[in-house]
Amino acid sequence: MSSTKYLIGGGVVIAALALTPLYISSRVDAKLDETKRFLEGHGFKQEMLSKNGYVNGTRTFTLEIDDAAKVRDFILDTLVAKNPQYAILAQGLTQEDDADIREVLDGLSFKGEVVCSHLLPSDVTVSLALAKLPRSAQESLSQNPDVAKVLNPIVDKGALAFTMIFGSDERLKSFAMKDIKEELAMKEGTVQIDTSGNALTLHERAGVMQGVLGIQKQLFGVNASDLTLQSRLENLRYTFDYKDDLNNKGDFSLGSYLLSIKEPYSTLNMSLGGMKIMSSAEESNKQWNAKAEYALNGLNAASNAESVSLETLNATLALKGVDAATIKKLQNDYNRLMLAPQGGGEQALVGDVSELIRHGLKLDFNVGLKNMRGVLALKDVTLTSTLQIPQNDFDANNNPLSAVTLLDVSAKFKLHKDDRTTLEALNLTAPSDFALGKAEGDFFVYDIAFKKGVLSVNDQAIQ
Repeated sequence: MSSTKYLIGGGVVIAALALTPLYISSRVDAKLDETKRFLEGHGFKQEMLSKNGYVNGTRTFTLEIDDAAKVRDFILDTLVAKNPQYAILAQGLTQEDDADIREVLDGLSFKGEVVCSHLLPSDVTVSLALAKLPRSAQESLSQNPDVAKVLNPIVDKGALAFTMIFGSDERLKSFAMKDIKEELAMKEGTVQIDTSGNALTLHERAGVMQGVLGIQKQLFGVNASDLTLQSRLENLRYTFDYKDDLNNKGDFSLGSYLLSIKEPYSTLNMSLGGMKIMSSAEESNKQWNAKAEYALNGLNAASNAESVSLETLNATLALKGVDAATIKKLQNDYNRLMLAPQGGGEQALVGDVSELIRHGLKLDFNVGLKNMRGVLALKDVTLTSTLQIPQNDFDANNNPLSAVTLLDVSAKFKLHKDDRTTLEALNLTAPSDFALGKAEGDFFVYDIAFKKGVLSVNDQAIQ
């Protein structure tokens, strides 16, 4: 009897597992039908082509832009709903003539594929490949057979494609472009396109969007009788955490970039050895702090007329102690003013700026460069500076110029002795001002202060 119970129980489990793919498949189909109706209401046209697979299902479809104006409005409305600060941009774009954007994009079509599990909830992979150019582009190609001969095979084989992965919660997790390696033979010459490792990954945790954008290589080249061009970018990476405009951080790095342009009577060559940018912004204890660091290495540019080079450039900026509530109000008031310029919002902005000044803040700014050559040649120059505004009773409506007397600035300007000679020759200021510098080895140092409206250099007031 006990064996019979186990057999029956096992049979029920097996039957349930066998039917699960059918149940999940039907739910997927229902969701796709719902998505189709949603897209059609926002300017797209979708058609399912095929469905295969039992445990793992594959569905193919086409997706076409049927009304580009509706697509634009849908994208912008979604953007503004999540990021109100882009309302100004959205308003400007929606004011463009609907007929213009429809002429450019209507008819753009993709062939797609959806792959998902019918057994358990899991990630869903959606692939899209360009299948048809917009109708206006197709009409243009019909009148230019030489260009059509080059572009149409690229479109036909789905070279322009990308893949998206959505989690079981329907949120985008990653976006990756298909590697492209094409050489297009045209009447005037050849065009080379070679890109790889273009991808974006996303993950949301506790209301913070975390992402990584990477580009391993992007090469674009033209070889023609009157033009030779090559643009090559390598190892770009951007990682970020984004909660909102006032709470975020990012880390950007670029391995190298090269640009070369040769024409019959001119040439331009530019190279960048590397670049790094780090930034962060955060609310803490009712205050808002932000900082950024910049580093640039090995910049070289040369043309027929002149050349410029820079070994290194480093800069840091840190803003501290800004009243968080006021900076948010300033952002909102500015957006309202831009959306309704005649609404009299200028006074609100003046009040916000006055409140920021009354609360006080601190700004640190440092910059240094080495071995710059070109129109201006400098060996080694650094500036470290701090600007502070203490808490005060400032009112821009009564005496806006009084803000100058609130500034407390201290800075150290250090430059190589050869650079001092270079700058003196430019006659930017009186020779007596340069003479205030203190010699320290091969450098001159200028301790600069600005307090209560009085400027001094190395403890000597400047009139």
